[in-house]
Amino acid sequence: HADEGLVAVTVDQVVNSYDLVIKSTGRYVQHVHGVAGVSILGDGSVVPVLNLPELLRKPPVAGALSVESHADEGRPLQQSSPLSVLIVDDSLSVRKSLSQLVADAGYQPIAARDGLEAVELLAEHKPDIVLADLEMPRMTGLELTSHIRADGNLADLPVIMITSRTMQKHRQQAEKAGVSDYMTKPFSEDDLLAAMESALRVH
Repeated sequence: HADEGLVAVTVDQVVNSYDLVIKSTGRYVQHVHGVAGVSILGDGSVVPVLNLPELLRKPPVAGALSVESHADEGRPLQQSSPLSVLIVDDSLSVRKSLSQLVADAGYQPIAARDGLEAVELLAEHKPDIVLADLEMPRMTGLELTSHIRADGNLADLPVIMITSRTMQKHRQQAEKAGVSDYMTKPFSEDDLLAAMESALRVH
């Protein structure tokens, strides 16, 4: 089931099945259309892992975010300027890695060290989507989400919470605060980008 409907894909041969750990292709290769990443097999060989739904879509125009949009799916995503992503995390390494990921995907990253700094940035500029950690000093991701939902100008802003907390109670707290999606670490980069695309369509 692809964007255009039901699609048949033929292969020459099914060789084997594997449980794979998908790794990024790295900053120098960046995103390859239709490739979810690479994996290392038991014999040491490196193989590409295909993303069939993406492979069946037309490649995006270089330098721009190009996402198939339809009249009945809400907000269109094709834009002349990149969509902006506010990344809120007290970890510098996480901010850098997420900024690199979304930049490679065609978004414009904006980083904040915690919820309070994010509130200050939101007062100056409304991004298209927010990626927030749950536990941060000064203002948590839950408090930040509640602040966004209570603000008339920001209430429709998609918020994806990314956290190492896997317990159901934390997920329920996030849902109650109004998050659009809840992802636990470690996560697949493609899963995060897909969640962002889905959240943007809804909003």
